Amino acid sequence: MESRPYEIPVEIGDMLSERLARAEPGQVFLIPRSIEDGVAIYQDSHMLAAKELRASGVDAAFLAESEDRTFVSEFSHDIVYAIAIGIASNVSWDTAKAIWAYARARSEGLARKGETPVVRLQIAKFRHGNKEIEGLTLEAPATDEMPEALLRALVGNEGDD
Repeated sequence: MESRPYEIPVEIGDMLSERLARAEPGQVFLIPRSIEDGVAIYQDSHMLAAKELRASGVDAAFLAESEDRTFVSEFSHDIVYAIAIGIASNVSWDTAKAIWAYARARSEGLARKGETPVVRLQIAKFRHGNKEIEGLTLEAPATDEMPEALLRALVGNEGDD
C-alpha cells in the first residue's frame, strides 16, 4: 500500500468546506477530479456511485449539484479505479468499510487479464473524534488489506466485522 498527500484544488476545497459545515455526521461527499468554468468534472465510472453507496448504507452525495456536474471517460494504465471523498465528522467503521469495499468491487474486471487491479482512494477531509486528516491518498492492489486496516484504525474498532 502507498499513502501520500492528496493535493486538493482550492475551488474544490472551498466547496467541500462549505458542504461539510452543513453536513450531518458521517455524510460522505464524492469529489470531482476538477472544476472547469463552474462545472464539476467527474469520472464516468462514478455516475451511479452515490446511489450505489447509499444502497450499501453510506450517506453519500456528489459534492456538486446535478446541474453543475458532468462525467467524462478517462483511462489510466496503472490505476483501475479511483475515487475521492470528503467525510463529515464521526464516520462509522461500517461506513468506512463499505466505501473501501465499494471501490474494490468496482475495480473487479477492469484490470487486464492476470493483473490485480489497483485502487486509489483519496480522502479530501476527514474528522473522527480528535483525529483530523486533510489530503490523504491510499493506493493499493484491490486485494491488499492495509487500506481497510488503516481506515479501521482511523475510525476505531466500532461495528461488526
